[in-house]
Amino acid sequence: MTKAKRVLFSGSKDAIGVEVHSPAGDFSVYVRNGRKVFLNAGAYETPKLLMLSGVGPSDTLAKFDIPMVHDNDNVGKNLIDRKEFVVGFPSVKNLQGDDTAILDFAVIKTEYWSSFAHKYSSEWGNVFSGCSLCSPSDQPESCYMEMFAGLLFYGINRKREPPHLFPFYTAQRRPLTQGHISLSTSDFNDPPFVDDGWSKKYEDLSTNAKHDLETIVDAVQDTLIGVIKNTSFMEKMGYDPSDNRTAAFSEQIKQVLMLVGISAQDLEQCSFSLVAFEQNVKCTSWDNCVPTFPQLPIDRVELRA
Repeated sequence: MTKAKRVLFSGSKDAIGVEVHSPAGDFSVYVRNGRKVFLNAGAYETPKLLMLSGVGPSDTLAKFDIPMVHDNDNVGKNLIDRKEFVVGFPSVKNLQGDDTAILDFAVIKTEYWSSFAHKYSSEWGNVFSGCSLCSPSDQPESCYMEMFAGLLFYGINRKREPPHLFPFYTAQRRPLTQGHISLSTSDFNDPPFVDDGWSKKYEDLSTNAKHDLETIVDAVQDTLIGVIKNTSFMEKMGYDPSDNRTAAFSEQIKQVLMLVGISAQDLEQCSFSLVAFEQNVKCTSWDNCVPTFPQLPIDRVELRA
């Protein structure tokens, strides 16, 4: 794979070309007189390439013994990573709909937007549906590599018999949290250091990160949990209309959750464990959780965690 190593500058600090690594060897590519060099390497690789070229914070350049072309503390700063959340809801009947209709239900608010994505209700072998069944810690790299390809090739209800996975998706619209990009080494082959501004511990989050986390929790409680518990959504998914969604789960819901767990253990996309599935079906009461997969707690503090 051909890859840029650094930008080349003239004595007057004008960008005049790029040093390139390729299977055929390293070489330099120069622009014609008066032309410009455009960098389009993505949100992570572009600031990395600038710093490797000597453009960036002086302390970072000095740390990796990179000759400074231009001191600019803004390179790599103000990274905004919009967080997304996906959880599966099992439908016990075949859904009807157009293969091009992506959304059956959507909420758009100032801080977030949420939707139930009808289009991706499909067999467990679908990489998107499969990956959304397990927690990020159980998702191997293949999940992320194949995710978008899976979205293109799978339509509605490719599995013949229910239950079908009905993904719920929510995303921030106006995140406040900012992170930064820096160098991890001076080797162009190595990935950059990425700090998204978040932390695994709630008490270590910044004020902006706490705001963004509460936004996601609001979205889940107001839309996903609210719709499942307080509308006719369950009936539309094929569940018994006599279920009043209070106290213990019905036997129908328990059986569906167990079936999902058993089916998903055969997925190649995720590195599941039996213990993880037992945890995902341990809640059996509407007072404590909703029957999603994985299960989501009703309590705001538990949901945040």
